[in-house]
Amino acid sequence: MGEKVKQGLGLLDIAPVSEQVDVGNDQKLEVKGISSEDILKLIQRFPDMQKFISMGGIKPADIMNTIPGTVGGIIAAACGHAGEENYESAANKLSVEAQLDLLEAIGRCTFRNGFGPFVMRISAHVVAALSAKSGKATDMNTQLQSRPSSLPDTTQAPSGN
Repeated sequence: MGEKVKQGLGLLDIAPVSEQVDVGNDQKLEVKGISSEDILKLIQRFPDMQKFISMGGIKPADIMNTIPGTVGGIIAAACGHAGEENYESAANKLSVEAQLDLLEAIGRCTFRNGFGPFVMRISAHVVAALSAKSGKATDMNTQLQSRPSSLPDTTQAPSGN
């Protein structure tokens, strides 16, 4: 009868997911997951990012080869300095290996189950919303099966920790 209800954490008690990444010379940089707001801002500034998202996968090497200006933006955002040119410039000057290590860690912090599963979840919500809007009942499994059977997954082992 006098059972106590277990209280969970409050929103302000939750620390962002972060990872320390070795960037050389015995130095580590802390990166955090990027918020949906920061991702939207990055897509607005770097429209080519949307191609990777719509294709169902972001591979760090693809970002570095196709849209290198975005690398600094992503790293700066993950360090809490989204849109700040001096931080983006500093991130763009890091070694390619350090940038790749940082992008992999940012992916793990942003998409804890990998990018592929994240896209599948978003797709399911989009299909449901479109179905509700059109007034048609849609089988979610049928809709999702029409997409590629295996989306690229960015889940990787931690680097240099």
